[in-house]
Amino acid sequence: MLVSGAPAPFVTALAQMWGVTHAIGSPVEFRDGRYTGRMTGLPCVDAQKAVYTRAYFEGKGIMVD
Repeated sequence: MLVSGAPAPFVTALAQMWGVTHAIGSPVEFRDGRYTGRMTGLPCVDAQKAVYTRAYFEGKGIMVD
């Protein structure tokens, strides 16, 4: 699991290069085939990392204690 405050597409690319199964990053806007540089939600930092991680695993149906 890779969880970072970096933009999600970057985190996903790094995870794939490193063979990491799950990746979570800060949500960014994608419009007309391009990233705009704008955030679409709260950055994945501090306590928000736990919020995004719990939501990610819940969405995948993976139980986490």
